[in-house]
Amino acid sequence: MANKNTKKEIDAYVHYYGHTILFLSTGTILSLILLTPWAEQLQNTNLAFHMLLEHAGFVASSIFLSYGVENLIKARKIVSKKQVYRYSRLISYILKLNVHGRLSVPLIIIIFGYWHIPENWVLVAQSTLMHDLMHLSFIIAGIFFYIDIKSVSKNELFFHIFLAMGAMVVTGIILIYIPNNVFIIYPLQQHHDAGIIMSFSHPLIFGLLLIYIISYVLQQEPKSVTMNSTCNRCGEKSKHIQITGKAESYLLCVKCKNKVNLIPFIKNHKL
Repeated sequence: MANKNTKKEIDAYVHYYGHTILFLSTGTILSLILLTPWAEQLQNTNLAFHMLLEHAGFVASSIFLSYGVENLIKARKIVSKKQVYRYSRLISYILKLNVHGRLSVPLIIIIFGYWHIPENWVLVAQSTLMHDLMHLSFIIAGIFFYIDIKSVSKNELFFHIFLAMGAMVVTGIILIYIPNNVFIIYPLQQHHDAGIIMSFSHPLIFGLLLIYIISYVLQQEPKSVTMNSTCNRCGEKSKHIQITGKAESYLLCVKCKNKVNLIPFIKNHKL
């Protein structure tokens, strides 16, 4: 028994720090690639790269790094126990404040909206300081996106992603049919090309997310078979629904919502 527990602890340890290292390294590598001279040159000559890949890249790298750093904080590898407690209280307060995304969503919209104003786009191309501020703001947007992931339900997160995809599609359609190059440092043809990519790539991504969410929901749905039995908690004879998930399998009393492990229940109860 002790050896089994030790093996489980080792597996959990490897799993936890494996994920942490993977996310930290991915976020770091992605950020470094976007800061290379090659990426800097490409963003000044290609609107689609600048508007899509670079912005999404900094947001994604920020999400990866946020996850990795939070894991290190929780494991008390870079801070003290007292600091972990303070961090937990701060995060708890932020998550309560961000109910339904009322803090993160407006801030993300403001950040993306501000940097997509054509005049600000020109300033970014002309000023290194403004360019660095834009990068920093998208990193902050990634942190707020990570907070949104942690604080809202899956349905709400799906709705937020749907709104973001919808906004990108509308922007793409505008760029396709726009008569003049509003982002004056890029030719008109690049506006049209970026619009086509935005209009078709985002529905594809949204479709993949939809398929994933539907498959997840189907896996979590209870089986249609119900069983009549006396509940060992409320003492009443009622229906018990069989719930079969990835992590556990149990019977759920429809009256008191008591969960009973499936195997012991079958052994000790006459269904």
